[in-house]
Amino acid sequence: MSKYFRTSLLFSFFILFSVVATAQDFSVVNFDEIKANINDKKSDFYYPTLLKRYQNGDESLTVEDYRHLYYGFTFQDAYSPLERYKLDASISDLMADLSEENVQKLRELSHQYLSAKPFNLKMINYLQNFNKNTTVTPEIEAENKKLATQYKGLINAILSTGNGENAENGFTVIHPSDEYMVLWNQGYKIKETKHGVDFDYFDVADKSGNVKEVYFDVNRLMLVGTKQMGIETLQVEDEQLPEDAVEVGSEEQVKLFVPLGYEILFQQQLDIDGDGDEDWVLVNNKEGEDYLSDFANNNIEERQFLVLLQGKDGLLEPVINSNTVVPCIDCGGNNEDPLQSITAEPKKITIQSKGGDLFIWERATTFEMDKKGKWYLTEQKFTSYRKGKESKKTSNIQKVTRVHKASQASSNVIFAIKRTSLRNC
Repeated sequence: MSKYFRTSLLFSFFILFSVVATAQDFSVVNFDEIKANINDKKSDFYYPTLLKRYQNGDESLTVEDYRHLYYGFTFQDAYSPLERYKLDASISDLMADLSEENVQKLRELSHQYLSAKPFNLKMINYLQNFNKNTTVTPEIEAENKKLATQYKGLINAILSTGNGENAENGFTVIHPSDEYMVLWNQGYKIKETKHGVDFDYFDVADKSGNVKEVYFDVNRLMLVGTKQMGIETLQVEDEQLPEDAVEVGSEEQVKLFVPLGYEILFQQQLDIDGDGDEDWVLVNNKEGEDYLSDFANNNIEERQFLVLLQGKDGLLEPVINSNTVVPCIDCGGNNEDPLQSITAEPKKITIQSKGGDLFIWERATTFEMDKKGKWYLTEQKFTSYRKGKESKKTSNIQKVTRVHKASQASSNVIFAIKRTSLRNC
């Protein structure tokens, strides 16, 4: 199978199911009412009957039917929103090489996945893509039609729960990956991800470049998910926490900051802001990036750099979130990963990168925290030399004007690496 096939397959993810929908009129999810309805054998929303209609691709299902299906799933034993499903790793491994044989295996695994997790938007999308890149039969065409119906119904159900404009009116989702699917489906490009206690919100840009915030209600997701992890959510006022209380800011919580289709490339825990609490430095990379990233054709797989600080409430919050400061796996131009090291110390982080072949370049990118607790990109040190002539290095140190926040001031870093790589490789 050609590389063009594999690249075009991945590119088509998240755009095949373009659902044009609005949520001007919405109603908040009443989970108690949904639970009562899906357990009532006399109700039109009785879950076994409704689920069978869904699995058969019934096009007569209404938005209210889909609301009962999607949110009713949170009362089923198979619902585990914060646990990575056992098939995720196998699917990610196979996606690194989308040969015809692997596509067939991926189709089989996707069917198994959806049998257990029938409302996973990511997997519904994946399966239709796999189907489109194999020999299309009447059976596959029928399945794709059913998948499109299911996907549209689920998206519209989510959009019916809010307008996304603030925490009180956020779209209610039952799985973290559904947030990304809704945003991509609506044509938004994610700029920054943030987390509250029972809601998530994203800075996104539309096709015209206009930036806005979109909120998601994750209260039910977190309530069930943390309980399954053995964490009991308590509201404590002027009381001492119980001895068996679960410590927040843990590695398990860090995994919630790994986007759909990504894995952790680097992580370090330390008190980086000097307040006595443990914080995290994190780099997420795309699963299969070594195969998918194509720097030569300006089609790279970006890496996400995060600094997560533990707030007074114990929850982790990103203060740096950039997809540009850590170079892609093939941005060095010499078949070696250009990321050399990340050095984190109190109030300072330095990212070391290196690339080139005949001419070598080295770059040190430094972030620092000021006295007010704000993080900034403060320095870029660029060094170049001919291979074998390390003694003749030339360096250029650029002090960055500290008027931009770290999450916003890094767009020129990857550009400089690209330009240098093209010149020196």
